[in-house]
Amino acid sequence: MLPSERKGKNWPRKVLTPGKKIMLFSLEILVLKDIHHECQKYIEEGFRLQIGTDSISIKSGYSHISIKDWLSNEMLKELLAFISKRMKVRNWKYCKQFTIRFISCKRITDESMKYLAKFIRKNLKNIQSFNLILLECDRISSEGIKTLSESALRSLTQLKTLKLRFICMQNIDDFAMKSLSQDLKHLKHLSKLTFDISGRAEEINTQLKEINYDINKRIENVRPTRGYQIIENKITDKGIKYLSRCINDYGRDLKDLTLILSFCNIKDPGAAYITSKMNQRLKKLTRLNISFGGCNRMSEEGLTQAIKHLRKVLAGLQALTFDMSSCRIITNEILQKLSSPAGRPQHKLQYLAFDISNCDLVTDEGIIYIGQIMAQFYQNLKSLILNFDSCYQVTDKGVEKVVYKISHSLKDLLCLKLNFNWCMSASDHGIMRISQDICQNLLKLTDTSLVCGSYDNGMSDEKIESVDANMSKNLTELRNITTIYVSCDEITDKRIRAIGNSLATNLNHVKKLHMGFQCCNKVTDLGLDKFTFLVGQNLVELEKLILDFSYCEQITDEGLKKVGANLGQSLKQMKSLSLIFAHSKKISDEGVKSLASAICRQNSQLERLKLSFIWCTLITDDALNYLAREIKTHLKNLRSLSLHFFSCGTITEKSKASIRSSLYYIPNFELD
Repeated sequence: MLPSERKGKNWPRKVLTPGKKIMLFSLEILVLKDIHHECQKYIEEGFRLQIGTDSISIKSGYSHISIKDWLSNEMLKELLAFISKRMKVRNWKYCKQFTIRFISCKRITDESMKYLAKFIRKNLKNIQSFNLILLECDRISSEGIKTLSESALRSLTQLKTLKLRFICMQNIDDFAMKSLSQDLKHLKHLSKLTFDISGRAEEINTQLKEINYDINKRIENVRPTRGYQIIENKITDKGIKYLSRCINDYGRDLKDLTLILSFCNIKDPGAAYITSKMNQRLKKLTRLNISFGGCNRMSEEGLTQAIKHLRKVLAGLQALTFDMSSCRIITNEILQKLSSPAGRPQHKLQYLAFDISNCDLVTDEGIIYIGQIMAQFYQNLKSLILNFDSCYQVTDKGVEKVVYKISHSLKDLLCLKLNFNWCMSASDHGIMRISQDICQNLLKLTDTSLVCGSYDNGMSDEKIESVDANMSKNLTELRNITTIYVSCDEITDKRIRAIGNSLATNLNHVKKLHMGFQCCNKVTDLGLDKFTFLVGQNLVELEKLILDFSYCEQITDEGLKKVGANLGQSLKQMKSLSLIFAHSKKISDEGVKSLASAICRQNSQLERLKLSFIWCTLITDDALNYLAREIKTHLKNLRSLSLHFFSCGTITEKSKASIRSSLYYIPNFELD
């Protein structure tokens, strides 16, 4: 069936430039000849094209290509040649941004970089933003990067934003860094640079992979200890030296710099190269994001020296993100050196994110030093993010003092996000102090996030009720709320109802709400019903809602029916909805169908929808097909859809392929 035969009156259109309408076309496809058959008409009429679910897409104004692992060199060559030929010259002149992703493409090699370079050089000379992502493409080596750099990058003289991400690329070495550094100097107008050569820690145990996939996808939270293997590239300190020399010599106009070196083969000289001359050369820099997470080949002395250099850069920064997660060399002594004076107090910094998650050697003494830094030097902060996830030696004393210093010094904070999850020694009393100090002093907060809990010391339901009551009563300016409790076994239906009641009574003006009750095994259908009823009836201005009840084993189909009824009837302003019930063993087709009917038929205004039923083994193809039909029939405004049915017993790949083809018109669609 041709697109012209099935597009109908609901064929999506979007105006990207004044007076010009762009058609959107999406089709699941595995062989290139189908592109010629189906798309040649529309590729001439408009130049926003999407082929497949996370397969290939090109957009006018913001061009974007995402390529999955079925792609080969010849397919890419033919595709790019076809697009280049069919796309009229007048269409390309509107293209200012271009993104291409190669994700786990095992069949493409360095030869594909030649085809891509030719395509860019011929059609995209005037783009202002270029984003290249290579993730686990093991057959692409430094030669391919050199070809792309020499043939394409140096010709993009109008480029203002460049993002290069070579993640888990095991055949990328110093030679690629040398080639890139030689060509980056031709980009005279570059103001924003992102360079990511990170690796990752991968779980060896298959069961651990499945659990981590559901609860926490963040690479930064993986602990590279026994049970993990490190996947990294071949870039050494020598390659880092090439890159840092280029940035410092030719990056004088840089305003935004991101360097992600997580789980890299970097040692003391590399860390020194990348940080030593920043304060001397990058005078216009206002935003810096740098990560040494998992870089355990550095010594304490080397990391201390790098931190010393970075502190000199702070004078002109407005935003800083510093990641040292999973660094086994992080100790209290290193954090103490961070808190020592570095000239006059900093006045410009308004955003600070600091991550030392999975640093086992950090104790109360170390995080207290961090609190001292906040109090002395960053009193004008507007946004603060602190991640102490899995710092096992942190106790109540450390929690209390950090929060006390923050709440009494940073009076102008608008956004505060704290993660004390898996801090085994932090008990109810410490979390209560967080609640009291924040609620009594940080009255201007509009965005707050609190993540807490552990398998050993989960908070009791009485304390949780008190925390949420304090926040809802005192922080009346809150618009965005994130509260996640992990494995708090004492949480009951009564307390969840109390939390919902406190939100409904005092914070009915909230725009975004994220509530997580992961592994809270005493929560049943009754608590879920009462909580969603209170939210649906009272939070009438809610635009985005995320509810996570993963591993809540008492939730059944009856609970899902109540969720659909409560949320479907009331939240007419809601634009984004995410419901996560992963590893809920009592949920079957009946519950999914009931939820789908209620949500889809009564929330036609939804623009984003995410449903996760990973490892719900009673769900079959019947429920998934029914859900797809409801979405297609009722959710006409949907722009983003994520359906996660990974490892659901009898759901087949054939059924998933059929659904991908059926929902081809949704711009951002993910199904696994």
